[in-house]
Amino acid sequence: MFRYITFLMLLFVISCGSSNKDDISKKEQVSSHKVSLAEVSKVQVPVLREFSGTVSSEDMVALSPKVMGYITRINYTEGASFKKGAVLVEVSSPEIYEKLKFADAAVAEADNAISQGELGLKVAQNQLRQAQAQYELAEKTYKRYKSLLASESISKQEFDQVESQYKVALEGKNAAERAVKLAEERINQAKTKKNQAIAGKNEASTYVGYTRIVAPFDGVLLEKLIDVGNMVAPGQPILKIGSNKNVIYTYLSESMFHKVKVGDQLEVKVDSLGKEFKSKVLEIAPNIDPATRNFKVKLSADKSLPVGAYVNVYVNDGIKDAIYVPKTAVVKRGQVEAVFININGKADMRIVKTGIEKDGKVEIISGLSGGEKIVVNNLDNIKAGDILEG
Repeated sequence: MFRYITFLMLLFVISCGSSNKDDISKKEQVSSHKVSLAEVSKVQVPVLREFSGTVSSEDMVALSPKVMGYITRINYTEGASFKKGAVLVEVSSPEIYEKLKFADAAVAEADNAISQGELGLKVAQNQLRQAQAQYELAEKTYKRYKSLLASESISKQEFDQVESQYKVALEGKNAAERAVKLAEERINQAKTKKNQAIAGKNEASTYVGYTRIVAPFDGVLLEKLIDVGNMVAPGQPILKIGSNKNVIYTYLSESMFHKVKVGDQLEVKVDSLGKEFKSKVLEIAPNIDPATRNFKVKLSADKSLPVGAYVNVYVNDGIKDAIYVPKTAVVKRGQVEAVFININGKADMRIVKTGIEKDGKVEIISGLSGGEKIVVNNLDNIKAGDILEG
């Protein structure tokens, strides 16, 4: 029995020894790879600080009606472009149209009164001319008879008759003069009423014009805040519009206040659209917000960018030493990134931390110090310890 147990133990040891040798053999198996190498070197690059920004229309306003009524038509859809003066929205307001009709009727009535007054004035003026002629004749006769009476050439009765005719002619002339003045007053009153009616008509016409909301500039409809059929009131926002020219607004920290100036070109990235471009500083707020310790900066933007898009703005904050390697030199193994270094012709895997990518290269934040020779191609099957040929 003892001999049998000893034999089994010896057999187990031999078996395990054979298995370990196989594993060691497998681990010691290496491959050769023909690769290209590049020496890692440090370069001086600007220190870029990242700030968030938002694309906005340079001119953005919310349009409101000046009259109460119902929306009968919205002539543009969201995202549609329009020209200055285009009718964007139409509002129905029956009360305003009634006022306009009433004002038109008042103007017509005043015109009619003026016409009648002018006709009456002509009649009064004709009557005045006749009364004036009668008066002048009666006056001459009266003066002549007065002289004859003084010389006792006529009787008192004859004189009294002429004097009576003279007084009647004088009264007729005075009455005709008053009639002319009254006709002139009526015309002036009619003209005053007409001016008032015209003012009322102009006011009503102005309000009628308010039923058509027009574009104050060339732009695009950003948002529709109300639908056809809804009732609106003065001051109620119904449309949000923006100009065709886009800008970017960003808020920089207080420490950057003297590091940017109007005219500077800043890097801008729009990750959602995969775009990257240079943006010109257009305006810088002269004051720092005491609550946030930030200040506002306005930048140029491409009109193809959608309003409201989130962007990253990069501002130069000095110079630093940095290491950049070709993007092809970095591989992912599991959850880590790594590069392979050539050490005496063999591959040594070095875990690295990467930063920003630019122009086909990637920044190495940690893991390399400069001077290393790294593999830049054919990395798929390389493992630590493999022989590198190149």
